[in-house]
Amino acid sequence: MFLEGASITNALCNSLVPINRLPPELLTYIFALIREESPVPAQTPVRWPFRRYQAHALEPALIVCRRWRDIALAAPVLWNSVAWGRSGYQLWSRSFGAALSVHIVSQFSAAMHEWCTNMESQIRELHIDTLDNGIRDFDRLLSFLHHFSGEQLEHCKIDIPAALLPTWSRLIHFPLFFNAGDKLRSLYLGSLTFLPGNIFPALRRFALCNVPQAAPHYRSWDVTDLLIFLAGSPLLEELYICRVALQTRAWPTTTGLRNVELSNLRYFALDVSDVELHVVATIRKMTTAIRMPSSCHRHFAPLALSGVDDIDALLTAVPGTKALTRLRLNFSQERDILQIAPSGPGQGSISLFLTSVCSEEDWNVLYALCTLSRVFAEIEELWVSLDHYNWSNIRTLPPLLSWFPKISGLAVAYPRAPRVAAACPQLKTFCINLPAQVMNVRAIAQMLKSRAETCPIRRVVIGHDPGLEWDVLAEVFALDEHVEEFVIEELDMRGLSRQRAFVPPAELHDDWPRWTYKRE
Repeated sequence: MFLEGASITNALCNSLVPINRLPPELLTYIFALIREESPVPAQTPVRWPFRRYQAHALEPALIVCRRWRDIALAAPVLWNSVAWGRSGYQLWSRSFGAALSVHIVSQFSAAMHEWCTNMESQIRELHIDTLDNGIRDFDRLLSFLHHFSGEQLEHCKIDIPAALLPTWSRLIHFPLFFNAGDKLRSLYLGSLTFLPGNIFPALRRFALCNVPQAAPHYRSWDVTDLLIFLAGSPLLEELYICRVALQTRAWPTTTGLRNVELSNLRYFALDVSDVELHVVATIRKMTTAIRMPSSCHRHFAPLALSGVDDIDALLTAVPGTKALTRLRLNFSQERDILQIAPSGPGQGSISLFLTSVCSEEDWNVLYALCTLSRVFAEIEELWVSLDHYNWSNIRTLPPLLSWFPKISGLAVAYPRAPRVAAACPQLKTFCINLPAQVMNVRAIAQMLKSRAETCPIRRVVIGHDPGLEWDVLAEVFALDEHVEEFVIEELDMRGLSRQRAFVPPAELHDDWPRWTYKRE
């Protein structure tokens, strides 16, 4: 009797706790944030948005009180991520028939094969991803991929080093999912020598990465095979062909070239193998064979500055390059990127990843490209992000903004901002970010005053680190008197490197494509 009364008393007390006044839906969302999560790895620059969740971190929440336990166990979505080969996979039974996300990261055992076969009607995501020699029974895995019906499968990644798969290395075409997969929307094939032997009409995202050469004396798939496969997925919105030595494969003749119409394509990345001898020629052939709308964001790599004439020819040949007005120079991260795009919403862009921009000689070549090519003649908006090393490399060249005489909008990192902006007489919009270590903004104020009579800057947009000192922030607000329109915003520095990252205000970068980059 006493224990029962104490239980009732505890329940009443718990009901008064603020967090227990939250509706179950909101508490479920909080529980979801407790789970450990990690991204499913993907090759740069593939946009692969899927994540792996570990639900075992929820176990302590189940013993806090009965309400928490009941809410957590009544939410199948908290337990539907199954990682075979990691702790927590046994918790899938709490998903109660919900759609499952399955991650295979170790050996593919007979028990795993049987479980996946029995649960195939619930599996919506399947990620087979090994970075080591974890998977042992390759023939069993091959059989599973062939016989797994995939009737409800929507997203799939298969990334297994081909060197581990002697049987697979002789395959050219291999039918996946029992020749089905009608609902498949995302497919990532990594380190495999074969192409799917069936088509996926609902496919929206396809990535083909790190394809090795076929085994000696065995025929490999050629470019025509790839184009035929792509033609079977006319709804594709994202296409990534990364680190594939296309030039070493057989190409169709000019008369037999098959054109693929992908009118919905929004992202296209072609990152050819490092052993490519004719990178630009390969890019031009593929962009001719694959017809895509001008609104598509295109990413080409790797390109060497030594082939500046080839780069100019490539940019000139891409449809829509006659009205390019926006340019991003970002040489401060793991790779050197040059992005160029038209103005206005819904327009595509071109991203070029250069192999190396690290010396004065490299910058001389880049200067020649930007000043001599007609592609850059109409640039009006410039986003510059250079590290200190690259700023020193361009000190002997004409001022950066003089390369683009029609610049009217600029986003540039402090402390070079005032010095760079002073060189551009047509500048009307000026955007900068202020890191926490800035001691004053007198140089910016002086620059605005000096231009006030002859060529005034009418709009200033400033993003500042939350750690900026109050007296410096007061100086920033005082800049309002020098311009017609003044905008200030506090930057969200979470996940950004305060030393390397420079993110201009949202209005200048929101419509740039968000490619995925990682340190390699």
